[in-house]
Amino acid sequence: SDNPLLTDASLSSIRKCNTKGKLRSLQLAGPNHISALGLEVFFTRGIPDLPPPPKLYKLDLSSCCHDAVNDTVVQLATLASIGKISPTGMGHSNTGGLVHLNMSGSTAITDKAMEHLASNCSSSLQELEVGYCVNISDKGLGYLVS
Repeated sequence: SDNPLLTDASLSSIRKCNTKGKLRSLQLAGPNHISALGLEVFFTRGIPDLPPPPKLYKLDLSSCCHDAVNDTVVQLATLASIGKISPTGMGHSNTGGLVHLNMSGSTAITDKAMEHLASNCSSSLQELEVGYCVNISDKGLGYLVS
C-alpha cells in the first residue's frame, strides 16, 4: 500500500462500503496515517450505523506506524475474523479465522497477542510474519506451536 494518504477515515469508508461482508483480504502495509484507535474502531462490533467488521482471512499491517498495531487491535481483528462478538464467547461461530497475518515492524505487539492468536486462530493460521516485533519473545511464539 505505502500510502501516506491512508487514514482512519479511510478505514471507516472501507467498513461502510463492506455492507455485504465480502471483504476477505486487507493490505494496509507501509507508511500511512492509521492509528491504533482507527484500527480498533474498524474491527469492533456493535457500532451504530456501521456494518459488522470484515471477516478477513488475510491481513497485512506490516510497517504501519510502530504503535498503531497493538495487542488490542490483534484481538479485535481475530475475533472479527471468526465471527466472535467478544472474548467471553458470546456470538462465537467458529468459522473462518485469519489464515495470513503480517505484523512485521509492529513494536507494540507482545506475547499477549500471540496467546490470543493461538487460542482463536490455531486451526486457521498458516502464515504469520512478526519480523522486527521486538516485544514478542520465545514464550509468545511458543503459544503458537504448543
